[in-house]
Amino acid sequence: MQKQNERRIIIIQKILDYFFNFTLLFVSILFLSVGLYAVIDNRLVIKEAEIPDSFKKSAMADRVYPNINELKKTNNEIIAWLTIDDTPVDYPITQSKDNSKYLTTDYNNKHSIAGNPFVDYRNNFLKDDYTIIYGHRMNQKKMFGSIVEYADASFLQKHRTGTITTAENTFKLEVIAYSVEDITKTKIYDLANNRNDRNREILSSIINHATTINGDYTKEELQSEEVNSWQLMLLSTCDKDSRHYRDILLLRIGDQI
Repeated sequence: MQKQNERRIIIIQKILDYFFNFTLLFVSILFLSVGLYAVIDNRLVIKEAEIPDSFKKSAMADRVYPNINELKKTNNEIIAWLTIDDTPVDYPITQSKDNSKYLTTDYNNKHSIAGNPFVDYRNNFLKDDYTIIYGHRMNQKKMFGSIVEYADASFLQKHRTGTITTAENTFKLEVIAYSVEDITKTKIYDLANNRNDRNREILSSIINHATTINGDYTKEELQSEEVNSWQLMLLSTCDKDSRHYRDILLLRIGDQI
């Protein structure tokens, strides 16, 4: 009787060991699968944020800058091409009837977690005295993920130029400052009350909070009467504390090329 009990105990222990090892193996495979999925998913999202060279080249032909009218054949809401020289910022710019569509829609008008940089729907593009362009902050410096590099003053000094190309013209861009703005306090997103002959307050607010400023200017110069006539562009993306803050790159729209 005692031997039978011992055998039963041994059998039960083996069964328990089997289920324990099986459960451990299952959990390990599950965690491995989740980790592998996360890696693949991240790569796919990064891939979605890349603009094929062929897309830009297809609209250039013998031109120096993209032909926006050609790009509109792909998506009629492409209104410009933005380039910040020697940085990853080199994207078609879209604009729709709201500020949500291109959070999850790419330049090809297809669903994408990476979205596409877009102009605030309230802006009369390049007619207002300041324009806001939004883009996701993504890994590997995709979309507007490289903007944070402007927190380094030496980086700003080496990367101060760019261009914005529309269907009609191409304009020079000059990087003025980088700032991290508290969205609960800043007025820069209040386009209705702070654009068109009222951009001095916007410029003053950003300059006062700026982490880095273009070395060709002083804070005093950037808040003088002379800059009231400047046409401004703001590139906006989420800060690491995306709930309350945004990273802002302030640019001046310059002469036509």
